[in-house]
Amino acid sequence: MSDNAQSTKDSKSYIRLKNYRHTNRLNGKCTDCGKPSEKYRCAECSAKKNEGARRDREYYKKYGICPVCKQVDIGSDESMCPECLAKEYTYQMSKRNASEESRAKYTE
Repeated sequence: MSDNAQSTKDSKSYIRLKNYRHTNRLNGKCTDCGKPSEKYRCAECSAKKNEGARRDREYYKKYGICPVCKQVDIGSDESMCPECLAKEYTYQMSKRNASEESRAKYTE
């Protein structure tokens, strides 16, 4: 981890924001704006976050950059770079194996 990233996580503003979000979540509020919410974010903040993520994905796709790591150039017909695709595959397989194991445990 770089020194800059470490100093950001130790800063007072980072710790204050982390505590604010944690407190809001415990009290049933949106972690971003503090409005009452049954989920992690209220509908408005969730829509804003989804719109921003969609806009980012389109931007990276337009310029041929991997939208996951945001570092590697990809072709126009690819959705992720090979490294990110391998990580995603490993993650999906671990979830699938875990669900198969739990399913087998209950069907015995």
